[in-house]
Amino acid sequence: MDVEELTVDFARELEMLAPFGNSNPKPLFLLSNVTLDDIRYMGDAEQHMRFFAWSHSGRRIQCVLFNDAQRYGLAVHARRPVELVGTLECQVWQGQERIQFLVDEIKFN
Repeated sequence: MDVEELTVDFARELEMLAPFGNSNPKPLFLLSNVTLDDIRYMGDAEQHMRFFAWSHSGRRIQCVLFNDAQRYGLAVHARRPVELVGTLECQVWQGQERIQFLVDEIKFN
């Protein structure tokens, strides 16, 4: 999927498939050929990571990886294209709707 296709409207449509759980898992998406930028570690042991994924056309999406940041080490800082596997969620913060990509896995090309 392209970053350009991940919109608030698309995230709202996905939420119509809820409730999600064991018998109805959230859909997984693959973002190909994205580069990572503005990487920030979170948590006491820096086990979480927040960053932006940029498409080749210059669009970006905010991403979060929970509990697995150390697995990828410094390789995420290489600024080379990667693939991201994860789910999409829509958040409301201070009255603003925004989307966030929850990363399950980073694949290096």
